Amino acid sequence: MPFGASASAGLALIILCLTVYVPGLFSIPVIDRDEARFAQASRQMAESVMLPASERDPVLHSGGLVVPMVGGTPRLNKPPLVYYAQVASVWAFTGGRPEHDAIWMYRVPGVICATLSVLLTWRLGLRMFDPRAAVLGAALLAICPLMVVDAHMARADQLLLVTVLASQTVLWDAVSRVRAGGRIGLTQAAALWGGIGIGILAKGPITPLVVGLTAAAFAWSHTQGERASTPSGWSLLGRLRPLTGLLVVAVIVGPWVYAVGERVGWEKYLSEVLSETVGRAGEAREGHIGPPGYHTVLSAALLWPGSLLTLAGVVRAWRRGGLWRRRMTRGHGVRPAERFLLAWIVPSWIVFELILTKLPHYTMPMYPALALISARAVLGAERLPGLRTLGGRLGLRIWTVIGMAISLGAVIVVARDASGMGWTRVLLFVPCAMGASLMFAASRLERVRNGHARLLGAGMRVMVVLAVVLLQVAIPSARTLWNSERVATEVLSIDTKGRGPDARPIASAGYHEDSLVFLTRGRLHRIDVEHASEWLDRHPQGLVILPTERLNEVAGVRAVSNGWTGRPGYNYSNGRAVDLTIVERTRESAR
Repeated sequence: MPFGASASAGLALIILCLTVYVPGLFSIPVIDRDEARFAQASRQMAESVMLPASERDPVLHSGGLVVPMVGGTPRLNKPPLVYYAQVASVWAFTGGRPEHDAIWMYRVPGVICATLSVLLTWRLGLRMFDPRAAVLGAALLAICPLMVVDAHMARADQLLLVTVLASQTVLWDAVSRVRAGGRIGLTQAAALWGGIGIGILAKGPITPLVVGLTAAAFAWSHTQGERASTPSGWSLLGRLRPLTGLLVVAVIVGPWVYAVGERVGWEKYLSEVLSETVGRAGEAREGHIGPPGYHTVLSAALLWPGSLLTLAGVVRAWRRGGLWRRRMTRGHGVRPAERFLLAWIVPSWIVFELILTKLPHYTMPMYPALALISARAVLGAERLPGLRTLGGRLGLRIWTVIGMAISLGAVIVVARDASGMGWTRVLLFVPCAMGASLMFAASRLERVRNGHARLLGAGMRVMVVLAVVLLQVAIPSARTLWNSERVATEVLSIDTKGRGPDARPIASAGYHEDSLVFLTRGRLHRIDVEHASEWLDRHPQGLVILPTERLNEVAGVRAVSNGWTGRPGYNYSNGRAVDLTIVERTRESAR
């Protein structure tokens, strides 16, 4: 048995995933803003069932297992499955005592799901291509920056990716069976629609969107490109048992939808659903906007080093997938695997390019298909046309520059903090410089036989080393990035009973990041600077976190922290400098 199809290949992929996903899992503080919101909602859900009834807050824990809550506000824009997974993780690691939780416990489901996605990509690749392409494609997905970064965040995207991959694998098996003259059994159809239903519980409409567009695009191209003797592409859609599928999806999704609608009101719930779907498509949310082509340009960096021959691989798949009109009419060069991967990528990619709200991870459900196409192209690079042309050489140089930029990224991120770091940690930036040099030297490997494969191998080694250095050492050590961690530590040093019933009330004025809500266990009050004095009148023992430059705007207070010495913090969510001071009422004012 070839290595790529053996259990040893699967074990190697698991080890590779753990090598790049575990570093930083425990040391990176809670990340704004999505991770903090997901983790806090899961924490409140966990506390609502694990804490004794006498210790539950009537506001924070009012949602139970039905309505996710952040503070006293329902979080209805994301379905519940990721919260359930994170609650299960907290229960497993704390023994049912959520007061002992930590942010890494909420990240563990993401690591598990990311690893499962890599293994599913490998198994799907084995069904489509030779074992070498399957294992290489899975490895490229595992180490690309988008997967590595997202696997460290406690949010729903890795769970979504698992549901997309599982559904697409079942869909490909169904397609292959129909092409061979077989029929789709009830069990296979139920598995497909069950994956879609679970995907809806993971992240709403994304899984049915991607799977549905894949099936429709493949059916259309199948009808256009095959000989008359093959089954009609449109008949494939009917053979997927859509009526049975609607029933399966309703059974999976219906109970939670009904429970939420009854709890919060149908009008409010439907309004939230429309805002999260149609609203994000029609207008940019939270400043996340980009022009058409945004995701395409970013993919060169987010799929690196697998993006080496992605464009050439897509062109190759286009030709071999039977989507080129001249080949379609002759019935030559039709490769169902390439056609399926293109049907997976192209329609959904166009949709996400047209949606006004854009974030880098939105196109992640298409990255497994891109990774497989890229791996196929690298293994067949010697037969690809155009790699020695000006365009091919320019693409290679751009790829090399991206690798050098990633290699030097750690130095840029923590340069302002290097003076406060121990020399042993500073020395760990040497691999970054070495990585940049290696990419420069390796860029000439394409001139030798199978040079692109060797060049890709060099890029993969660089990416693994950088993932460890950046995530385990560089990013956690960049103190100016972790403003909430710094201020929460100061609050706990002032209020030593911060987790008990006698804890002092806390408010933040002018700094409203969700990470601070998580680090104060949801007891943070968000107020405006103009209302700080009024809030202290109602809470004489309270602590208020203020921007240092606005300290003089609040009368009758004294600083109980000295602000931040040295360089101010940097808020990576909005690109602004941060300098915070903690104040309390003066004794005279309190009287």
